[in-house]
Amino acid sequence: MIETGSFQWGIAIAASLVAAVSDVRSRRIPNALTVPVLASGLVFSLIAGGLSGLGDSLLGCVVMGVPYVLLFLLGGGAGDAKMMGALGAWLGFRSGVTALVAVAIIGGVFGLLRMLADRNAGTRLGTMFSGMYLFLLTARLGKKDWDLLRPDTPTSGDDEKNESNTAPGRRSMIPYGPAIFLGVCIGALVVHLWQG
Repeated sequence: MIETGSFQWGIAIAASLVAAVSDVRSRRIPNALTVPVLASGLVFSLIAGGLSGLGDSLLGCVVMGVPYVLLFLLGGGAGDAKMMGALGAWLGFRSGVTALVAVAIIGGVFGLLRMLADRNAGTRLGTMFSGMYLFLLTARLGKKDWDLLRPDTPTSGDDEKNESNTAPGRRSMIPYGPAIFLGVCIGALVVHLWQG
């Protein structure tokens, strides 16, 4: 295992800033960003720390990515999950946990502010809890029963593509990239104050 230094945090901050700008502008975090960040994080960790460094990098990737994969399954963005995993590859386990907590707190604050500013806050809260319930129920029943729980969707492939990009729920979602960026910055500050 290697200690996460200023270089790794610098890469994580720079990558998350690019992701935040992209997410605000286009509401997506592209693979052209997440894949090179992930790959370079794994290679750097292997070179700097050998197999234990690579193991720490992979563990950081899993720890930071899995919660956002679960959120993706509930209707969040796949780019957020991939970006968090890629950042975990650079930060490793210990610093990744710190960044994960900071990102989650910032994301929660952003979500709360968005809900309070929205006139339909009660409806959104209900949708969020019903989505969580459906996810847990599906996890209990198994994947084959998922279609029984999903709301009706258009049958035409073209309609589905158009709906996914223009659905009111997707348009009104706040981009999570800025929360990732601010969380990583706060995580870096906490780790450097803690180590210093």
